[in-house]
Amino acid sequence: MLPTVLSGVSLGQVEVGESFKIEGFLHDVHGKQLSGKEVAISVGGNPELIALTDDTGKFEADYTISDAGEHRVSISFAGEHPLLPSITSSLIVARHLTSLSVSGPAVITLGDEAAFHGRIESNTLEKIGARQVLILDEEGSQLESVDSDTDGFFKYELSSTDLTGPDSITALYQGQEFMSFSSASVSYSIRSPTLLKVEGPDLVQPGNMVKLAGSLTRVDGEPAAGVKVWRGDAEGKILVTGEDGTFNLEIPAEAELGPSSVEAQVEVSFGFDGNDHLAPALAVKRVTVGIPWLAAEPPDTVARGEAATLRGYVFVGNTPQQGTTVTLEGDVQVEPSATGAFVLRYPVELDAPQGESQLSLAAPDLGVATVTSLEVKAATNLIVVPLDKVRKGHDVSLQVTLYDDEGKGIAGANLGSSRESRRVPERPQESPP
Repeated sequence: MLPTVLSGVSLGQVEVGESFKIEGFLHDVHGKQLSGKEVAISVGGNPELIALTDDTGKFEADYTISDAGEHRVSISFAGEHPLLPSITSSLIVARHLTSLSVSGPAVITLGDEAAFHGRIESNTLEKIGARQVLILDEEGSQLESVDSDTDGFFKYELSSTDLTGPDSITALYQGQEFMSFSSASVSYSIRSPTLLKVEGPDLVQPGNMVKLAGSLTRVDGEPAAGVKVWRGDAEGKILVTGEDGTFNLEIPAEAELGPSSVEAQVEVSFGFDGNDHLAPALAVKRVTVGIPWLAAEPPDTVARGEAATLRGYVFVGNTPQQGTTVTLEGDVQVEPSATGAFVLRYPVELDAPQGESQLSLAAPDLGVATVTSLEVKAATNLIVVPLDKVRKGHDVSLQVTLYDDEGKGIAGANLGSSRESRRVPERPQESPP
């Protein structure tokens, strides 16, 4: 009789519920492969599987284990003339396959804490039970050990840090007897909040250039140097901050003004999309484009030798111009009030011509001017003289003379009169010596 040998049996660690392969070779004691022979395979005393060897003497079979633990795999050849029987066995460990998941915020604000949540699961266990999970940093060093609840859920609190940039953590379950290990990683970035500022004039005139100055800083005031800032009103326009985190821009004041409008508002937006270290930021600068205008009310008629009072307003758009200068006839100057209103006193010479004249007002700083009319008349004098002695209880005759500022009498004037009585106190009598 010729002895036989079962060799090359390959068995390893397997997962509960997962199909695995049992294979090996059957040959005689001289090494000749035995083909077409039946090999019986039994796992943990369960009913046998029968596999046939191929032309090379190889046999194989797929098997699934439903229970975790150590299982003995027995493989046997019953023998047939002139081949003797042979048998071999080995232990195989079946583990529950675990999977681990972890999630958390993709972006963490500098100085804030963050919570990461995860779970250990197994498709072959209804309840996985409390398990220990190691939290590792990007280099694989342990940060902390946390315990899951009986359903496998766990939580890790990431403490605040003063470092910014991309980072990651790995949650690792090392496995236990009859439980496979599993791990999962999650990446995130710690970003510093940023502040984007844009400063410039609030009010400009059409056609003027608007000079804007911007800055991008971290929350601690440190400048964000060498980063790109986009401009929302100009597609593709990119500004790069300097070493001090600043940028400058000059744009024309362009706005559509209707026939009855004196101002329009223009918005210029800026943005920073953020990076691994800095959070995004937005800023909007609103500029009013206004037409300057100057208006004056016609003054009352004034006599030669007196002063005319002129009142008016100066605005750019709908905004009063308090700090500018208004001139009258290029000489008299005044600064408007906070409401844009101004009052000018214009002295009329004694020899000024009578009639209507034009006065020129201007706001040189704003490049606007206007005119208003002034009616000048001669000054008049009225002299009243009694013609006889005034006696109590008697009428008195009066002589009234009306003449102009050149001494010429004015004829045909309508004069009005009124009467007013006033008691004159009697002179006290002197005492006799």
